[in-house]
Amino acid sequence: GKIYGWDASTGVGTRASRVSNSPSTALGIFVSDINRTLVAYGAHNGVADDPLNLRWSDAEDDTVWTAAATNTAGSQRCEVGNEIIGAISTRGGHLVSTDAACYFFNYVGGQFIFELNKVATGPSMISPRSGVDADNGIAYIMGPEGFYTFDGAIGDLPCDVQSYVYTDINRAQAFKIHAGTIRQFNEVIWFYCSGTAVEIDRCVVVNTTDGTWWLGDVSRTSWLDSSVVLNYPLGTKADGGIYAHEYGTTDGTTGSITYTLESGDMQIGDG
Repeated sequence: GKIYGWDASTGVGTRASRVSNSPSTALGIFVSDINRTLVAYGAHNGVADDPLNLRWSDAEDDTVWTAAATNTAGSQRCEVGNEIIGAISTRGGHLVSTDAACYFFNYVGGQFIFELNKVATGPSMISPRSGVDADNGIAYIMGPEGFYTFDGAIGDLPCDVQSYVYTDINRAQAFKIHAGTIRQFNEVIWFYCSGTAVEIDRCVVVNTTDGTWWLGDVSRTSWLDSSVVLNYPLGTKADGGIYAHEYGTTDGTTGSITYTLESGDMQIGDG
């Protein structure tokens, strides 16, 4: 759809409005914090919709999108895939995923402004929000068939429960999958719809320090980690509830949280 902006100085009585001169259609947006530029992916190229096009505004001016010698607006196109699925802010730039490849998009200045380099063919994001930077210089990605990391290069992320997760996912609702972090415990968490569920009802978690994986039935439709603003990770549920995590021993009901622990076969080495 179109790109909208809301100016807080106008007060809550003023609705968001379309950003002037911005692409008439786009699949998503992000901001390059290096030169404060609004970037649209899957953006209309001025003639037609282009689901593989990256287009950006002039620095610090989101109303100028036509490239000229007097501004820094411009565009580049991913050449592998059918559409851009999503983008992750990570160290030095943004990892951009089509449905068939991953690219690294970063600011270089000069006449080119931004650079777009393919870093892998095959690995991709399963949904627009299925990747997250864990603040350790590594981005973690859930793809259509497996998990990956990005630290300048794409690598496989071994998963002990991969077979279970990918058998369990409701692929018709795959675009609802989203990732989050619990930095306090070095965890990356993915929420997804299982079986025939149309709302998120499951999660899978990895500890980025020791590589331990586990499963859960926590239903969260969005997620924010703790920060200087938030004392605890916050998650929303489909019923509209907002829940503080890693706080107390209840889950919003009257008793303590129920828990189970189930292990698989374990082998002891010789000797």
